[in-house]
Amino acid sequence: MNKAIIQFLLLVAFLVALWFGLSNINWLKIFKVEEKQVSIDEKVGELVWELFENQDFVEDSIYTESIDTIVNKLISANQLEDLNLKVYIIDDPKVNAFAIPGNKILILRGLIDDAKNEQEIAGVIAHELIHIKNKHVMKKLTREIGLSVLLTVTTGNENATNILKTLTTGAYDRNLEQEADKQAIELICNANINPNGLSDFLFRLSQKEPELQKQLTWFNSHPDTEERVEYILEEIKNKNCNNSIPLLHPNTWNKLKNE
Repeated sequence: MNKAIIQFLLLVAFLVALWFGLSNINWLKIFKVEEKQVSIDEKVGELVWELFENQDFVEDSIYTESIDTIVNKLISANQLEDLNLKVYIIDDPKVNAFAIPGNKILILRGLIDDAKNEQEIAGVIAHELIHIKNKHVMKKLTREIGLSVLLTVTTGNENATNILKTLTTGAYDRNLEQEADKQAIELICNANINPNGLSDFLFRLSQKEPELQKQLTWFNSHPDTEERVEYILEEIKNKNCNNSIPLLHPNTWNKLKNE
């Protein structure tokens, strides 16, 4: 065999071996990328949370215990205890809910008051839960604000204010929003909750005044509401999970709506 061919084959073999060896090295661990990401998430979460210190939180046990029941059902049915999720209710009449870094979901009281049943609330929480579980929150912030800003979050409240504004008014991109919608249905089905609450919530709010829609985080996003409802219903159909086990005792729900 020609010497040049042999040398070429040896070079190819060496490069293949080198590639195989390098591909099996956990570079993320070596450079501590995951640890840095967690650290940034925690730091951003702490900074944003400081902006809520003077907020009025709902402490009425009818509200808090009802939300805790729904959250605990979703968490336990999907083995998500490691997230250490915390959900807070802000005493604000607006219809909104959003996730913030640090594995927290903030629900405005207006959303609970506007909900027609507990399944709608469960749908909203499951959607935001997926944003947290799949790290959509930090992906959104990195895209909208930039990693360099997030790496310097210790510089003060101005950054925190910008971050909060992005979380409460900015949109997730189409892929992340669709992922949250579809995977929320899986969480809901696993918890034996009627999944139609999520599509009902979106459809009903889509009928509200256009000016109100502009105020809602859920309507500042892509794809549009009609498309979202369509693929959510298709996801429900494919999973065949039209369960209707009550989440709350009827008396509890009636008290909640009459508060």
